[in-house]
Amino acid sequence: MALFDPLPFLRGVGLLSLGLSALGVATGPWPYLPYLGFLALKQGKPWLGLWRRNPLAALEILLFHTFALSLTLGPSPGPGLAYLGVFLFNRLRPLK
Repeated sequence: MALFDPLPFLRGVGLLSLGLSALGVATGPWPYLPYLGFLALKQGKPWLGLWRRNPLAALEILLFHTFALSLTLGPSPGPGLAYLGVFLFNRLRPLK
């Protein structure tokens, strides 16, 4: 068990950078990338398991972070619309 889990702090810094980007302050991807890196180290194996069971749910996660990174670089509607499409498809499709 780790004494200090940096994920909540890095998540806060990443979300703060997204909020500042939404307000027009150019933060770039650098405040968000440490959060993504640590998340990938911590959640990599469970994400691969999800990919094997339900690829669309795993794709939704990737598209969300792609959309978030696009907000810090240069907002464009493409990643957001792709995320929204997969999100709605996953929520509205009939259960198996």
